[in-house]
Amino acid sequence: MVPFLTTHPRIYRAVGMAIACLCFTIALSADPVVITNDKISVHVAHMPLREFLGHIAQYGIEVRFDPSINQTVTSHFINRDIQTGLASLFKPLSYVFIWKRLNTDTGSLPVLSEIQIYKPGNKAAMKRLKQRRNLRIAHDPEGAYDYVSNEVIIRLKKGTDLGALHRLLAGVNGTIVDSHGIMGIYRIRLPDDIAVPAFVRRAETLPVISSVEPNFAYPIGRPAHLLGFGHKPSGAPSDRDVLKNAPIAVLDTGIDSTGHPSIHLIGSLDAVDPLSPMSDPLGHGTQMAYIASGLIRPDGTTGNNEAPIPVAPIRIFDDNGYTSNDTILRATDYAIAQGAAVMSLSWGSKTKSGFLEAILDYAAAKGIAVVASAGNEPTGEPVYPAAYSSVIGIGALTPDGNAWERSNYGDFVVVYAPGFASLPVGFKGDPGRYAGTSIAAAYTANRISHLLSLMPGRTSDNIDALLKELRPAD
Repeated sequence: MVPFLTTHPRIYRAVGMAIACLCFTIALSADPVVITNDKISVHVAHMPLREFLGHIAQYGIEVRFDPSINQTVTSHFINRDIQTGLASLFKPLSYVFIWKRLNTDTGSLPVLSEIQIYKPGNKAAMKRLKQRRNLRIAHDPEGAYDYVSNEVIIRLKKGTDLGALHRLLAGVNGTIVDSHGIMGIYRIRLPDDIAVPAFVRRAETLPVISSVEPNFAYPIGRPAHLLGFGHKPSGAPSDRDVLKNAPIAVLDTGIDSTGHPSIHLIGSLDAVDPLSPMSDPLGHGTQMAYIASGLIRPDGTTGNNEAPIPVAPIRIFDDNGYTSNDTILRATDYAIAQGAAVMSLSWGSKTKSGFLEAILDYAAAKGIAVVASAGNEPTGEPVYPAAYSSVIGIGALTPDGNAWERSNYGDFVVVYAPGFASLPVGFKGDPGRYAGTSIAAAYTANRISHLLSLMPGRTSDNIDALLKELRPAD
């Protein structure tokens, strides 16, 4: 995505093939601000500018403004060009609109990326408008799944002109929030008066749509906290020893690297809020980074003289412990960019998503070995992403090498690995001894990385051969 600046109105319209009607009956939205493609509708009276900008930010638009501005907004209009409409509200202030281009297989799509508002001559006083970090989660009782409220993910059939998508969204007051050009995925925000499950059912019937889903959300699993004390990690090795090893991307709750500096990082990203510094309010990601790096080894294993593996912690879970498909997609892109050889996913859900499967297939096609935990409920039912064909599902063993009684099982479980460890950081609590398939998955990621590091010419493409070399408690 290439950002570009503009300080004057521009209208962007796509043209293309006709699209079938969704047959929704759309009432006037009760939302004070509705953005649809390059159009905006506003219905506000004496609303403080900060509150108004908060509604703009909900559409994924970054907002920077001078917090000392106490101007209010009063206006009523429908479907104006977004830049012209907003400019009429910001006078006599100074403002800049920044656009980005979302690349697609039929061209590039300009999308408003950022708004800057400041008093004339005082641009330095701007601060970022802090947005809500936590996902707004809804639950569909019929489908028994969680999703991000008001959001769907759409993939058009290859070669479909973007005009078809624009016309679809114009009929429901929806707007494109983000896209992934290589995969042809678009994240769409719908107004509050559109029911996401109903929209998905009807959109599935349109001839131009390849697939459509709610933006599924997944909770982080809770590991078993056993009695015991956390162990201190082994001493930090030289950078030379670490950097020769194959990196692991840990997609989890983040990392507290300030409190645990011995973990060697090759990069980190908060995929929930990419402009925020890295953190780990839940602790689970820091736990998994210790296991994946090899600085903490599960109970019953050996090999403490091995050089730890470099890791790239990527925060995909918000403060409430939820992630979503679009967040995972951002994280996967970052893992690929950092040269990760392995992706460690110590979490899972019963929700099956074609989009998540496609994201992880995309990572596997880039030569990354993807491992995921099978779950801590012994139901024998598939848990995703562990059960996707491109992912290595991991069950847990006790320190003596037996199957852990709470580990899930089934045909999708490819490897069972040690799942007990004493950790210097807790999960929503104190350090101590923990158990779970999360630990087993992170440890398997470590073992695969170690095997790749021993043979630099080897790649994770031949993953079956690598897995045959793993032993339950090597």
